[in-house]
Amino acid sequence: MKFKYKTPLLAQIVIYILLCVQTAVIFLAISKIFGWFTFNNNNLWLDILEIVISVIVIVASIFLLTTKYIVDKEKIKVKFGFFDLTSGRFYINRIASIVTDSKTNKLFINIQEKNGEPSIIEIAIYANSFDGFITAITAVNPSIETLVN
Repeated sequence: MKFKYKTPLLAQIVIYILLCVQTAVIFLAISKIFGWFTFNNNNLWLDILEIVISVIVIVASIFLLTTKYIVDKEKIKVKFGFFDLTSGRFYINRIASIVTDSKTNKLFINIQEKNGEPSIIEIAIYANSFDGFITAITAVNPSIETLVN
């Protein structure tokens, strides 16, 4: 199952502004390359570099806005575009408990690392997805303790 990453509102606003600015940069660079609006093309390579960098920033921004948690049959993955940010480190069979903090609307998992050390990880998803996330995890490992704080 997939669960959308909860990007903070300020970060979303900054990303959308960045997307608009980079789109304008691409448009201006293309305008200079083709001589639209009486722009002079002084350095073609610089304009092409502007376009390439802007496309990279736009792709990274879209990846940020579409980041999601994926719960499969054995792991929890954090997908950033095509990349798994967790590299498959969070095995569901190592989760000891899931804690929902109702005061702060946050979800935490208590997981045992490979070296035996416990780790507490915040799962940044929207509060209306907590039950679905917990259900997906406990369907794989029913022995996980669920707590509401």
